Amino acid sequence: MSSHTRDTRQAALLYPLLGLFTVLLGNSLLLFVLDFDILSSAYRGTLAFHIVAGLALLIPRVAFLLIHLLKMPHKENRAAMWAGIGTATMVLGAIATGVLMLVESLEAYKTALLGAHLFTVAGTIAAFVWHLQKR
Repeated sequence: MSSHTRDTRQAALLYPLLGLFTVLLGNSLLLFVLDFDILSSAYRGTLAFHIVAGLALLIPRVAFLLIHLLKMPHKENRAAMWAGIGTATMVLGAIATGVLMLVESLEAYKTALLGAHLFTVAGTIAAFVWHLQKR
């Protein structure tokens, strides 16, 4: 299998994932801007979309990470490899904190989980940019 074929297959997963990730970022801004008390139905709809879209991304994101980490196209480039591992770690953290926020028994930790979720999303973006720069 040529390098071009491998990259094309990974790109087939990567670009839709990046697109939906961008939509989720925009959706997050809406969640931040909307006032729950005044626009509760709009807020709930936006939150429902965020949850459904985030869960819909779960399997494709994990599949891409596994495919990419197993093939590790930049094994000889240690900086790109570590940046990729950092990106994967942040993505998995965003998934974990997003799912944990749905667990009702963790209601007391919602603020901390939200903070961790936002941190891992920002970390995902930073690590991904670092990864692209090191390729």
